[in-house]
Amino acid sequence: MKLDEEAALGFVYWGYGGTLCHPRRVQEFAAGELRRTGEAPTLVMAETRSAYRSRTIGRNRWYSQDRQAFARFPRQVVMVGCSSALVCERLVCQPSWIDLNQYEVAGGLRSGAPLGDFIRYQINKACASRISGSNDRRRITSIVATAKLVYPFAVYLR
Repeated sequence: MKLDEEAALGFVYWGYGGTLCHPRRVQEFAAGELRRTGEAPTLVMAETRSAYRSRTIGRNRWYSQDRQAFARFPRQVVMVGCSSALVCERLVCQPSWIDLNQYEVAGGLRSGAPLGDFIRYQINKACASRISGSNDRRRITSIVATAKLVYPFAVYLR
């Protein structure tokens, strides 16, 4: 469904919920990475092993970059039970792996902590940057898909 959405629009909205990675934080992180490296961050998705239970009922029909001005989704977008969405392109669904400890948390109270120490239990998302040195500890995690974030990087939904 999301591959069809990207084919029709040139990008895809990837919905998510929870209290982490609010759109404003993602927007600031992605814009900073784009300025710093000249490249937008990559979205890396691992399979969630817990059951997904949405607190939002029904289909999301509106999105906003700033929570003030909302616009209607194009008809090709299907978004159900999410509070936020990442905006990305070049969605690739291909199993791979990542060493979480080669990245550090960017922003928030745990900024600078190894990503492998942060992503645990119910914490399943974060903004992170690749560390410049090497970390001898490994935390290998399988990933199922990747995509490149594009402006506005993340939006609020209703």
